[in-house]
Amino acid sequence: GETGETDMTPEPAWTTEEPLSPSPFSAYTETPCPGTGPCGLYKGWAAAKYAEHWVNSANGEYQTFVGNGLDCTNFVSQALHAGGLKFMRTHGDNNPDGTHVREGTFLKGAGAWWSEFVDYEGENVGEPLYEFTATFVNGGALYEHLFHYGLAQVVQPSTARPGDIVFYNQSGPTVNEHTIDHTQLVIRAAGGTIIVAQHSPSYKHSLGYIIHHKFEQEQKKGPPGPTGKWNYIVVRPIHSVANLYQ
Repeated sequence: GETGETDMTPEPAWTTEEPLSPSPFSAYTETPCPGTGPCGLYKGWAAAKYAEHWVNSANGEYQTFVGNGLDCTNFVSQALHAGGLKFMRTHGDNNPDGTHVREGTFLKGAGAWWSEFVDYEGENVGEPLYEFTATFVNGGALYEHLFHYGLAQVVQPSTARPGDIVFYNQSGPTVNEHTIDHTQLVIRAAGGTIIVAQHSPSYKHSLGYIIHHKFEQEQKKGPPGPTGKWNYIVVRPIHSVANLYQ
């Protein structure tokens, strides 16, 4: 973990990453699925394997916010991509590769979800540039992206399985794109015990431990007492890609 941070560090509201309008790519369309609905198979076990491998370190193919308390959704998004979730608004390119220029290929704007290491040949030699969309690094934006394109569904915590996402609202009971402030990934679920992994700080714990620990913290703050002031939901990606018409 990072010194001086709590185990439930909230994320900022990223508002500068992707101005949605006006956009030079507003006419961009992408139809990777037959018909109009989402398609493709998300492999939760692969996402969980990635998260368990990188829980205590950072994958250099991506930008990282480890050390300043802002890396939780970025880490989960990386795991989702490892589980088969496709980058969107990238003209079908889904392989991060720091040796190629991505100008004009990886686009921002509505429907974008990606993080890319860019090396501009002939410019800023030795200074690699990392670019990413708000949907890749902000919990509320990721949640909105998944549901807007029909890529995920809410499931009961008791049915959680590897590769599921846990979204939190640490300051109130309503969990939605406007209130989410923390994100974790389920890496194991067996015998009634759910293990989650996260960044900022880095750790693996049972969901039961986290809930109990958090309730204890809230109870010490006074009213509303045992009912707590926070909530969480479990979300399961069910498709890996969706058509874009924006």
